Amino acid sequence: MTLTHYHESAQSYGWATTVPARHAGTKVPKSERCTTERVAAQSGWPVGNPAIVVNLDVGSKSIVAGASWMRALEAGRWDVADSRVLHRLQRQVADVAQLEEHVATTLAAHRRVVHANPEVLAAFDGFIAIAKRHREALDAYRGGDARDESGAPPILVVRERRGEPPVSDALRDVHAAFSVAAMSYAVLVEFALRLYDRDLRELAPRHLNEYAAAAQFTGQLIFSAVVDELVEDGADCECVCPMCSIGVCGCVSATGVTFTEAWRDATSTSDAAPGFLIQRPRVDSALHVAGVERGDRLLEVDSHAVVSIFDIQAAIRAHPIGDDVRLLLESGPAVVRHVSDYLPQ
Repeated sequence: MTLTHYHESAQSYGWATTVPARHAGTKVPKSERCTTERVAAQSGWPVGNPAIVVNLDVGSKSIVAGASWMRALEAGRWDVADSRVLHRLQRQVADVAQLEEHVATTLAAHRRVVHANPEVLAAFDGFIAIAKRHREALDAYRGGDARDESGAPPILVVRERRGEPPVSDALRDVHAAFSVAAMSYAVLVEFALRLYDRDLRELAPRHLNEYAAAAQFTGQLIFSAVVDELVEDGADCECVCPMCSIGVCGCVSATGVTFTEAWRDATSTSDAAPGFLIQRPRVDSALHVAGVERGDRLLEVDSHAVVSIFDIQAAIRAHPIGDDVRLLLESGPAVVRHVSDYLPQ
């Protein structure tokens, strides 16, 4: 597909676009595309709403470089590997790939500890397979290039002990590894969203969800393992609750609920202020031009209160592209134009 063809495709959606002749034969992947007026305007394209930003193939993987891609195209070259942003992305992906090796190593090191527990052993084998699959997916994303991993390894705390550790300690080490992995993939999600990297937008959330589920699962296993170890040491349940007193011990379940509620409560109280917290507005965006700064809060869109990205996006999408949208921020009212969105599926 060429930019000329994409120009024609865009017109089929009713979008007014003009592609300079010098770019008409430029080959681009036939894939999902993002739309933004500002970047195309920077490249000198006279456009209506919305304009075109194209996913760029670097090697054998898809990388979106936004304005960097535009500058590279203007210079007549595809190579944007010297971009600081792209380098940071590559470094982050390499670190996570290395982290996957650490996760697999941690699981393998503790596998012998849990061999007597069939449920935990089966879970460990499944987790090892997940780490292997994740690493393969990252290598495919990187174009099969697993080099440049000489940086400092991700921090995973595996405590040194004399003798074989109890199962609960092994599970705690694995839980810590999963938690680090989940946060690392959350960072990749931010890269994927910010840079509009189509492949990473699919990969990173999927891996994040798998490690979050793995951490939740091992967290619940830890509590029952502690109970088993206490029983082996001769410590019976001495809880005076009505369940435990009749022999239906609820200690493991109660600890699991306490653990889950602690995280839920921390999340629900982390941003109790009204509205949606504004990050640094994109340069040349309507809010940037209006002087809105990071730390302001968006309270309403078209007189409807908003608190989440889902509220805000739904309210903006109630307008066709090109329409004005009325905002109310803590700093005062503002009117912005709905200028871009994902392509229709």
